[in-house]
Amino acid sequence: SDACTTLCAPPACDDKLKSGDESDVDCGGSCEGCGLGGACVDSKDCGEGTCGGGLCILGASCKALLDGDPGLASGVYTIDPDGMGPIDPFPVHCDMETAGGGWTMVLRVDGAKNTFNYGDPLWTNTDLLNPRDAALHRVEAKLGSWATVKFTEVMVGMEYPILMDPAPMSLKHVEFAATGDSLYALISPGTYIASKIGRDVWKSLIT
Repeated sequence: SDACTTLCAPPACDDKLKSGDESDVDCGGSCEGCGLGGACVDSKDCGEGTCGGGLCILGASCKALLDGDPGLASGVYTIDPDGMGPIDPFPVHCDMETAGGGWTMVLRVDGAKNTFNYGDPLWTNTDLLNPRDAALHRVEAKLGSWATVKFTEVMVGMEYPILMDPAPMSLKHVEFAATGDSLYALISPGTYIASKIGRDVWKSLIT
């Protein structure tokens, strides 16, 4: 119980019992977070991922993680967009602060290089680039989130002028409404999609 364990001792985080405010045996509540598959009441009971259906699971996106724990900081997290599906979990950078937070990184593009030129197949295929390198820095990447994470908004962050590591990044952002099963699904058909935010807003990224 909350007052006493079967050992007639106060609840502890190492008594091999689910006691006190723990959500599972020796984890959750005021103890360390539970591992994946551990029982939880809310996401604060989980050492990784989020609480879904009473169990600690990997979130499907950064938004899912932030919804489960609004106190999460920006950084690299592991997500699993298809849950029990065939796609392995993968790392992404989550921006938990800008414009309400919960943004899942998909691409890092260096405009001084030709990697992501207009018409390059990388825009219309599911090939990845540096998929395990999910941190926020200047090395180009196309992450697993490209073809897997559903969305209702898109955020573009731009550094201008582009500096060199290890100089800190200072990004300007714009956000606009767009819906898709993934950014790949939105872009790969090659059809025009209006952002509806106007030329001046786009120019604000480089002024």
